[in-house]
This record gives sequence, C-alpha cells and structure tokens, in this order.
Amino acid sequence: MKAINALMASMLMMSSAGAMAANFADFDTDKDGVISKSEASASESLMKVFNELDSNKDGELSEDEFNK
Repeated sequence: MKAINALMASMLMMSSAGAMAANFADFDTDKDGVISKSEASASESLMKVFNELDSNKDGELSEDEFNK
C-alpha cells in the first residue's frame, strides 16, 4: 500500500510540474521570455512560490526557474 501511495504522489507531482511548464507562455504576457511579478500576480498560487522559484533573485522567473 505504501508503494502505491508513493507512486500516486510521484505521478501527481509530475502532473503538476507538467501543467506549470505548459503554462509558462500564458504567464509571460508580454512575451519577453520571463515572468515578472506583475505577470505572476494573475495567479495566487504562482505568487505564493514566486520568491522560492526565483533562484537568482532578479525579480523575474525564467522558463528554467519556472519549470523547477
């Protein structure tokens, strides 16, 4: 049973990451290749993790940062 729960959790995490990756272009509304805090503010859930994802602390999310 533990293995099934672990597998389901892993699949959910991969699914969530895939959904985030697919939506980068939706958040990058000005198509400059990064997501600003202003653009991210359209999503409460993205704003909650924005600073954590912004690994170089430049106030923007690159596609690589967004997909981590």
